[in-house]
Amino acid sequence: MEVLPDQQPDSADRAASAAEDDGFLSRIGKAAENLVGGSGSNRAKPEVVSAGLAVQEKPPPAKKWPPQKRVEELTGKRTANGKVYQLSDGRTQAEISMVPLHYRDANGKFQTIDTRVRPVKDKGYVQGNRTNSFTSLFGDSSDELVRFEQGGRSIELGLEGAARGVTPTVSGSRVTYAGVAGGADVVYDVTSTALKEKIVLRRAPSGPVSYTFTLDTAGLTAQQREDGSIAFVRMGGGEPVFVMPAPFFWLADRSVDADQWPVIARKDPLESWHRFDVSTTEFVYRLLADPEFTPFTVADPPRRAFYLPAGQTISSAEEWDALASPNRQS
Repeated sequence: MEVLPDQQPDSADRAASAAEDDGFLSRIGKAAENLVGGSGSNRAKPEVVSAGLAVQEKPPPAKKWPPQKRVEELTGKRTANGKVYQLSDGRTQAEISMVPLHYRDANGKFQTIDTRVRPVKDKGYVQGNRTNSFTSLFGDSSDELVRFEQGGRSIELGLEGAARGVTPTVSGSRVTYAGVAGGADVVYDVTSTALKEKIVLRRAPSGPVSYTFTLDTAGLTAQQREDGSIAFVRMGGGEPVFVMPAPFFWLADRSVDADQWPVIARKDPLESWHRFDVSTTEFVYRLLADPEFTPFTVADPPRRAFYLPAGQTISSAEEWDALASPNRQS
């Protein structure tokens, strides 16, 4: 399980972004608007410009900027994904990240995200993290393992059955409930983008196993989606507040490197699980970067993953079987 917060920026973020965008690129845009006759009655009149190219003219020599040191961070220019530094020569340098770097504190100021879990004294919860764009809380009772909060909304998960005392073990950003689920560990990882859950089996089960969790959505409605994920939406509908992506797992094999463990996934709870004999790295990369890689729609195991070029479609089940066949040569 992985719980993802709503990624839509709030009005304060949008206003801040609009204010911060009044920089170099914005000024270029305004200058161009004036040149071509922007809106309003004070448009500049068209001007005929004659220009020529000096074919034999040599370009000016390139200027090599000497290496500069970062003097300090300009914290007032922080964004959710960016930092700005003052350089020793007077210039500024922006550092942009693909993942969030900052969260807004109670005063609306950006602070550095710290995903480490620490002791808390919230009712029913003994460990937690609040230095993030969302809050993660971990309990000491099996019926209240974890609580996820953001923007005044929350969801709580626990194990089905009679409540019993449990002890979460913390290591940095990871929380482990050892053996809590019928001998299996329930593990949570706090990241800057999501709260991730894993069920870890330390040994092969003697027979079929299942794990059932209780869910308190605090007024949100859980909706199963076609890709196997679960969306949590407001009573009136609209965009999801939280999303729980479709589950997948690995078949562990101590004889090979973990990167080579087969990935198991499925599209719908009513379908069987499907095995993908590709490395974990390739599976995750293609899942994120390749829009044509749709592993949750493959039919019967085992199947070979394949690329489908943009614009190309599959017109028959036979063509699908040929492309996904593990015996395909190319």
